[in-house]
Formats: sequence, C-alpha cells, structure tokens
Amino acid sequence: MAEISVQETLGEAEPSVRQVNRWSGPSVMVWAAMSANHWTDLVFIEGNLNGLRCRDEILRPVVLPFLEQVGAGALFQHDNARPHVTLVILDLNLIENIWDLLSVPVRRHEHPPETQQQLRAALVEEWAAIPQD
Repeated sequence: MAEISVQETLGEAEPSVRQVNRWSGPSVMVWAAMSANHWTDLVFIEGNLNGLRCRDEILRPVVLPFLEQVGAGALFQHDNARPHVTLVILDLNLIENIWDLLSVPVRRHEHPPETQQQLRAALVEEWAAIPQD
C-alpha cells in the first residue's frame, strides 16, 4: 500500500511530491462478512477475483450459509469492489473499518509478517481477537 504525500514549502514554486510506502511486506486478498452476532471465517483469494469466481467461491459457499445463520431480515451489503457489483449501490458497509482493525495490529507486530503464509496467520489471529459483542 502506498500513500502520496504532497508538501508545499513557503517560497518554493512547486510542491514536493513523494510516495510513502506504508507496508512493504507481503499482500493477500481477503474477504469476510459480519453481522451484529455472527462473523464468517476469513476467505483468502488467490489471483484475480471476477464476478464468476465471486459467485462460486464466496457468495454460494460462504454468503448464503452465513445469511441463513443470521436469519430472517438479513441484509447483504458489499464494499463495491468491481467483481461484486453490477449496479452502483451506496456503500454503508462497516467491513472497511474492520479491515483497519486487522491491518493496524498486523503492522505493529513485533515481527511483522514476511511471507503470505505468515500474513494469513497474523490476519486470522487478529480476526479472532476482534470482540464480537
């Protein structure tokens, strides 16, 4: 993940622009769902996720059983990632905040993950540590 930093210094004609790398470790694509009382396991996605893979690897095997567990009146919202959408929908999903709850502690580990396997293990550990009540 990279962040662009722009600094303007008094008296300089052009601002200084630089890229700041916030995380230089491995990366993984992760999917999860949550409700007030239920959470799915983390789903790690290899390669590119398209609509068909989303349907076959996430919606049918994970989301449908999850919604049945949550019960009547369950509302499924998503984060508007391209493979998830066919229509533009207002994003009210709290999962983006959960990703922060996962990534910040992982970055602060005494020994940050150096491989995808270590990153996956750290994410699962932090996911399990988030209070669900």
